[in-house]
Amino acid sequence: MTMIPKDEAKNTVYQVHYRPNDNDANAILRVALLIAGKDRCYLCKNRVTFTGAAIDHIIPRTIPSADLKPIKEKHLTPAQAEVFDLHRAHNLAPICIGCNSTKSNSTFEDVPALTLWLKVAHERQVAVEKTVTDLRSESGIKSAMSKLLASDLSSATVQECLAALGPSLIDRFRSEVPAVLEGPSAYAYKGENSDHGWDGHSFGDGPLVRPIVLDEHSRRAKIGLEEVFRWDFDEALDIAFDAVDRAIKVVLADQIVADSPGVEEGSSAEPGSVEGLTTITVNEVRIEEGTVFVRGSYESDGSAQIAIVDYQNDSGTTWDQGDTESQGVFEVPLSDEQGKPEAGDVILN
Repeated sequence: MTMIPKDEAKNTVYQVHYRPNDNDANAILRVALLIAGKDRCYLCKNRVTFTGAAIDHIIPRTIPSADLKPIKEKHLTPAQAEVFDLHRAHNLAPICIGCNSTKSNSTFEDVPALTLWLKVAHERQVAVEKTVTDLRSESGIKSAMSKLLASDLSSATVQECLAALGPSLIDRFRSEVPAVLEGPSAYAYKGENSDHGWDGHSFGDGPLVRPIVLDEHSRRAKIGLEEVFRWDFDEALDIAFDAVDRAIKVVLADQIVADSPGVEEGSSAEPGSVEGLTTITVNEVRIEEGTVFVRGSYESDGSAQIAIVDYQNDSGTTWDQGDTESQGVFEVPLSDEQGKPEAGDVILN
């Protein structure tokens, strides 16, 4: 066995790359990729947290060598192709669980965006590798925090330790580095729209709610909702999402009628039930003057049959099929006195 002298071992450069079956090293790498990517999934651009993210190989690590060569020639510069390694940071990016499931082992070799994704990954490589090196350093707080990130927090022993030391740690953060507590954090939404997931979601399942991330003010509003209003936070969100979904369908129905070529002067139209998929993203929750406001953005598409009645002739009712889509932001108020909000109470822009 060859022994490495101590002095030489000290100067050995740690190679930053994805390490199969090394959860501790990959946890630190995931943190570095999220920092460089500003906590957003590189595909859908939505905000993602550590627990809701994975490390994605932009070009899948399972790709055969024969298939990799033409992709490198098409999407990389000669200099990039020469040093390319599937497991290095220039082929890695943070991805949300939904996009990771959808992408699977797709290579996207014919998608122009692949060139951009790889270009961005190359530009971030130095920053990612420096962050990993810093987090792995054996000096004080960096080492302690990196070990915490890589720990199995579901362990009963770890949870007991966190329960004992967590409050004191939070107090120190609050007094000395409040920015840590002001950052966004994931919320494990368990309402009626939470079990659909990204696969198999059909038009009749209600709105699809993207992973919820709460800022500091939203976390405070959640506490106020639960402790002052005595509301269940998930149930309150469900009420808001239902109102938003109904309001969006009203807008879609109006658009379908307006865009129908069969609706002419002298005729009237009545749209049927709008079927479609609405995706909702929560941006903030606020309590203002005793009213809770849930705000966010949405993307929606829908289709409906239209019954067209022409009063100028005897042709009777004709039927048309219309499709449309809409996106924008929403605001829905919730209060005890108001009861469940109607579609008209929701503000859409």
